[in-house]
Amino acid sequence: MLWLSRIQVHRGPAMTIKIRGNSSDGSNSPLIIVDGVRTGGLEYLNPSDIESIEVLKDAASSAIYGADGGNGVMLITTKKGAQGRAFIEYNYTHSQQKATNLPQVMSGSQYRQYFMEAATWENKPKKYTQFSALDSTQNTNWVEESFKMHRWMNTT
Repeated sequence: MLWLSRIQVHRGPAMTIKIRGNSSDGSNSPLIIVDGVRTGGLEYLNPSDIESIEVLKDAASSAIYGADGGNGVMLITTKKGAQGRAFIEYNYTHSQQKATNLPQVMSGSQYRQYFMEAATWENKPKKYTQFSALDSTQNTNWVEESFKMHRWMNTT
């Protein structure tokens, strides 16, 4: 069984790969070998550059890698150049993400006015005196600041 999962949704974070389940040494990641070289992960590797993937999950086939192969081994072969006419391939991806249906929030002056009116309605003006000292010119919309548009691109 080969198990893959991405911890976060956005581009860039490492993916979790398990071949033989959980191990007792605390590291569940398999040994990843790309074109004969041990690597720490697949983050740098473009999926369109992969020619083949072999998964060694039993102890006998991964024994040549010693204890490092205890969680399984992934042998990845990348595409090679070929003789003949040159071929250039260019891929470009541009994405943007923006939250929609955000709640409407009050400005600083509206927030201050709201609580001053509440004090009037409750007949407890001293309860809300701290709001009279607020600077109503400070207007940071934290909802808008938190959910700005995010853009990213991928070029290969």
